[in-house]
Amino acid sequence: LTLIDFEIFSQIQSKEFLDQAWTKQDEQEAVHIHQLLSRFTQVQAWVNAECKKINESNKVDYITRFIEISQHCVQFSNYHSLKGIITGLEISAKTVTNFWQGIPSKLLDIFEEIQNVFEPDGGWIYISRVGVPPCIPFLVSCLIPILEIESKYPSFVM
Repeated sequence: LTLIDFEIFSQIQSKEFLDQAWTKQDEQEAVHIHQLLSRFTQVQAWVNAECKKINESNKVDYITRFIEISQHCVQFSNYHSLKGIITGLEISAKTVTNFWQGIPSKLLDIFEEIQNVFEPDGGWIYISRVGVPPCIPFLVSCLIPILEIESKYPSFVM
């Protein structure tokens, strides 16, 4: 996950962030941003699809595996895929009956701590405690402030 995300992320050009290029119909103006956003959707959909295969005999194994992958994403500072996995699990929890039932409390505590990475009041505290600077940010959290700034102060860059 991280190698693929980094390959795309490292190719993003600064001009892709200008003039809300990622919101335009012509994806060529922000091709790498579009690719990374598509990756988020793919990861989230993959997690959700795998969770739909869950039955009582393999549920703990599936959820444990995704929480372990989430921990690796934190380790590698891949917050983009991390958010995709969390979102996929959260969607599955809403659609699969008794999704969290039978999952050990220790595992649920780990998942809750991982979710806190994206909480406005605790996320950066968690990241700073881990001690590794972000490598691949959750791109949407970067694009929203840019969108807000550019809507207030239109770009005059030609």
